[in-house]
Amino acid sequence: DTLTYRLGDNAPVDIKIVNNALVWVPQKGQEGKVTFDIYAIDTEGGESKQTITLNILEKPEAPVIASQPITTIYAGKSYQYQTVAKDENKDDKLLYQLVNAPSDMSIDMQTGLITWNSAIEGNFNNIKVSVSDGRFVVSQTFNLTVLPATPLSVTITAPESVNANQSFTANINVIGGSSN
Repeated sequence: DTLTYRLGDNAPVDIKIVNNALVWVPQKGQEGKVTFDIYAIDTEGGESKQTITLNILEKPEAPVIASQPITTIYAGKSYQYQTVAKDENKDDKLLYQLVNAPSDMSIDMQTGLITWNSAIEGNFNNIKVSVSDGRFVVSQTFNLTVLPATPLSVTITAPESVNANQSFTANINVIGGSSN
């Protein structure tokens, strides 16, 4: 007997039967359990139904680092860079790691916050942070320039004398120190 096949009304719209085979490329948004029927019909009108259940998994996507690091600071200051990564796979847990960095620079593996207390003057090239979702690892490499500390200088310009009951203005200019 020659058999013909047809899909049940509950079959995904884009599934096809080609040369006695089911052909389907599930799309994003179709994740989860998909159940549908397929019927085999013989030339005498006899029919057999089979129910198929497929578990459509989320397509693995690599995380993406979406933040840009601060690349210039002053010596003696603390450095902080919040690495921000995104992953299309909502259930993936991201882990952060410093692959190449000055010895006392650190990263919080859960949050991606990079810290460096009391940065020393110099050029630090190829600092590398990586992010893993358990399947993929992506990285970001950057250079950090630590400029010489600038001593604190405060200049106040005020008039030498002021009349009683008269307002005056003093200009304050701060350079260096914590203003860096």
